Amino acid sequence: PLERSTEEGSAEGVELQIRSNSLRIAYPRRPSRNTPLDLPSVDIPQGWGKFLDVAHVDFKVPAEHTLLGETFDAEVNIYVIQKAGRGIPVITVLFK
Repeated sequence: PLERSTEEGSAEGVELQIRSNSLRIAYPRRPSRNTPLDLPSVDIPQGWGKFLDVAHVDFKVPAEHTLLGETFDAEVNIYVIQKAGRGIPVITVLFK
């Protein structure tokens, strides 16, 4: 079962979700690109200088993915909101 809570002192609308093998930090969606919110973002090289908002970040222990058959202790998945609703790219970092 999923437990949800918002930590005191966290940014408004940021939600922490504790799952069986992961912690998710979910960020509020920006109503429009012109709405100034202090949200995490990533710089994707398709348009250098353009930043895309982060939808949520998952910390997973142990890692779900392998690299060339090697297992890892943990991984972080960063889900990015793509413009024009073309899906959500994911950046994955593996930790040994």
